[in-house]
Amino acid sequence: MVGTVSSRFYRWRRSGVWQHVLEALQALADAQGRVGWELHFLDSTVVRAHQHAAGGRKTGREPGAEDEALGRSRGGFTTKIHLRCEGYGKPVTFTLTGGQVHDSTQVSALISRGAIRRIGRGRLRPTKMVGDKAYSRRSIRLALRKRGIIPVIPTKSAASPASTARHTVSATSASA
Repeated sequence: MVGTVSSRFYRWRRSGVWQHVLEALQALADAQGRVGWELHFLDSTVVRAHQHAAGGRKTGREPGAEDEALGRSRGGFTTKIHLRCEGYGKPVTFTLTGGQVHDSTQVSALISRGAIRRIGRGRLRPTKMVGDKAYSRRSIRLALRKRGIIPVIPTKSAASPASTARHTVSATSASA
């Protein structure tokens, strides 16, 4: 069977080759002491898709195949990559969703997966988890603490009285 690069890529994905490559690289880095277990980071980014990306045929797909992670947001068709990185910036695990999905919905998937294989039991938990205000929910903080992880996430705060006063002063001076 003569195949193209893309057909080989998809075959390898189906058979789990890429997952094995990632796990082997993570285990090697951990054995060499190049995995930062003190801090792990959560974040996401949006990738724009081509305007015709969602128009593909639904027939001919593998049985049980999931839909593409495409969503419609203000920027058109987008995919969001939710990522957990270890302390030195290497990816541990990720999820893909449509671009309109909020970051906080993927936290449980990101913290429950991503055990780095080592001799004996794999290690899953960092000491601290860092995230931006998108992860500032009480339920996320409790879930992290329940797993023995210290959350390092800024809280969402209401507008401070000083900024409200500045806004009021500038609004009234602009209308005068």
